[in-house]
Amino acid sequence: KLQPGDTLYIGPGIYRGLSLGNLCGSVDAPITVVCDSNTVFTTRDPQPNDFPNIAHVRFENFRYVDYNGTCLRITGQSHDLLFKNFSITNASGYCFHIYDPAKVFDGTRESAFYNFKWENVVVDGKVNGAAISSSDWQPVSNLKSVLLDFEIYRCTFRHFDNTKLAFPVIGLDKCFNLQVHECSFSDIGMAESPIGHN
Repeated sequence: KLQPGDTLYIGPGIYRGLSLGNLCGSVDAPITVVCDSNTVFTTRDPQPNDFPNIAHVRFENFRYVDYNGTCLRITGQSHDLLFKNFSITNASGYCFHIYDPAKVFDGTRESAFYNFKWENVVVDGKVNGAAISSSDWQPVSNLKSVLLDFEIYRCTFRHFDNTKLAFPVIGLDKCFNLQVHECSFSDIGMAESPIGHN
């Protein structure tokens, strides 16, 4: 079992997906999950890719190519996460989906997803789903999967084809204190907007 300060190295190779859960680093000693420069995730068949209950974890140097399905589905008691130096090319479905129908906001920080950061993430070529999303198409009033303190920094989003179904590039519903800065959006086709934020 990984402990605070540990590093999980994903060696070179071609993978269909990855699921990790119940990882808990600390403020001073986060857990790091890092991929080799020759690691590639690719699949035609959607994979589970579930990440429940992860806290104080850094994900670095992930590369997805021709990926059909959600790259990371984040649920449970998850907070203080960093996604850095990701390259996602020609993806279908959500790249990052943060949603748990059992997670209902009760006014406490612990009942929300909080302190997520994306840094230097490039999504180049995308259909059928937002790149970063918490969408559940439910009213804001149900308070499911509330998000607090999310940051998207120096990321690039380009070549989105939304001719069949309009969706935002970033679709974070029920998100409070969302910061998007020094990012680039280009050729997003028929997307309803670059950022969908309720």
